[in-house]
Amino acid sequence: MNILVVDDHPLIIEGYISILQSAFPFFKFFTANTINEAYNVMKREDHIDCFILDYDLPVCDTRNISNGADLAKEIRKHFSSSKIVMITAHEEILTVYNIHKKVFPDAFMIKKDVTAEVIVKAIDQVQKEERYYSEAVKSCIGQIAKKELMWEENNIQILLLLSKGYKIKDIGDLLSLSMSTVQKRILLMKEAFDVMDNGGLVKEAVIQKYI
Repeated sequence: MNILVVDDHPLIIEGYISILQSAFPFFKFFTANTINEAYNVMKREDHIDCFILDYDLPVCDTRNISNGADLAKEIRKHFSSSKIVMITAHEEILTVYNIHKKVFPDAFMIKKDVTAEVIVKAIDQVQKEERYYSEAVKSCIGQIAKKELMWEENNIQILLLLSKGYKIKDIGDLLSLSMSTVQKRILLMKEAFDVMDNGGLVKEAVIQKYI
């Protein structure tokens, strides 16, 4: 199996490769610290079976790629049969859920879960055409299932924009929704989180790790 590991921390890459080489001595590894470096490897190597991607990669403005999830979507256009392994330090429920929804990776781990045993198990299952999600990832996805409203993409985006200080009108403009629609959705979310105002909604969403 040919694997490309993309992370902006060389020591992390070395750690992953050292662990995996011990378990899978016949695997071939390529590395990249930036999105541009990843593209250079992809141009050079026409056969990459698996991509291990960090979510928090430096933004690449020239390619309009903001993170590892964006890179994963681009990879799938050119390496449609390759496996995607996503790793993130983020534990916020909405961030984890968004990665799951947009990428639907073959393996997905939060860094606090990543041990030698876990990463070997993830790659082993991916080889066997089985999906692997770490315990923390499964917990985040399970939490969002408790609030059905948060399965809707518009509600997720409204909450994220509220947390960044955007006004109702601006949110409506950005999401192509009427102000009344935005207000109704916010009202439903406030009821779901059992809060009285928008500030309380954002605060409770942070406490419960939705954002």
